[in-house]
Amino acid sequence: MAKSISDKINQAGGESSRLNAFNAYPETFTVVADKAHPLYDPRVEWPLDEDVIADFHANGVHTTIKVSDNGYDAKGCPIFPVVEGRRRVLHALEHNRRYPKAKIKVKFNVVHGDDADLVLFALSGNTREAENIGSIAWKARTAIKLGKSEAEIMVALRIKSKPTMDRILAYMDLSKAVQTAVDKGTIPLLAIDSFKDVPREEQGAKLAEVQASGATKVHEIKDALQDLKNGKTPRPANDRKKSWNQKQVRIFEEVLLETCNETRVRDAALAMCMLFRGDTRAFKQSGPPELVVALEMMDKDGEKRRKKIRDRRAKRAEKDAKGAAE
Repeated sequence: MAKSISDKINQAGGESSRLNAFNAYPETFTVVADKAHPLYDPRVEWPLDEDVIADFHANGVHTTIKVSDNGYDAKGCPIFPVVEGRRRVLHALEHNRRYPKAKIKVKFNVVHGDDADLVLFALSGNTREAENIGSIAWKARTAIKLGKSEAEIMVALRIKSKPTMDRILAYMDLSKAVQTAVDKGTIPLLAIDSFKDVPREEQGAKLAEVQASGATKVHEIKDALQDLKNGKTPRPANDRKKSWNQKQVRIFEEVLLETCNETRVRDAALAMCMLFRGDTRAFKQSGPPELVVALEMMDKDGEKRRKKIRDRRAKRAEKDAKGAAE
């Protein structure tokens, strides 16, 4: 029976080199599909990408995958579970099924360690496809169960914020409906904080009511859930009171003093009450014209600031995505 890694690779029909890098057909590897296994990854259940298969057919598989050495099976065949690169193996398998006369091989290295080390390695590995929160959360929770610390996981995931790590771990305690909404980007990761106090069995129904109100931003979702907690129907997101910064309040006060004489103080005060209650629609319909104009000016200024924030976040996400792909 083969003893060294090179001997085992050759036995499996692969090719070895002096650098401990190998080439082998994807059929050589084991992609774990058992959810109870530490090396299970939810992405093995994702549908295959036709573009990736076409790319492999044209250019082959250039990115090296990582596997562990798990001895032999009952028939004496080597067992190489995939640690990082499951999707590449699955796409290569499908390619070879479709093109039996033009089969491709996959480059790989063998890594060593216990189950916890291998899960942590998988967390820090680069992949051809971006992971969603569900995939990351599953492996992070598995690593903790196997004895890894949150600090080690944060390093592997390049996470610097402890609250972000807490939200990723809290994801696993959410209902399936909320998890799906987070994965699809329907609600932001930060909204997980708002669902922590909602019983898991009620989260799906609460989410449906929140989404029906048009709430998509963190503060809108938080307010909608608070309305439901108080036994009220969530107000439409567009009617919700917007938070003002000190500059906006000062500007509005200046406009108020300049435009409102004594005879209109009562009307102005009533209009302000509408505004602070969050009834912006009623304010715009019945409030003093000068104040309505001032509010519209602030809305435009606020939208500009929000757009800058969204642009910064998009650039940061794009930079992080590029870093993960390198």
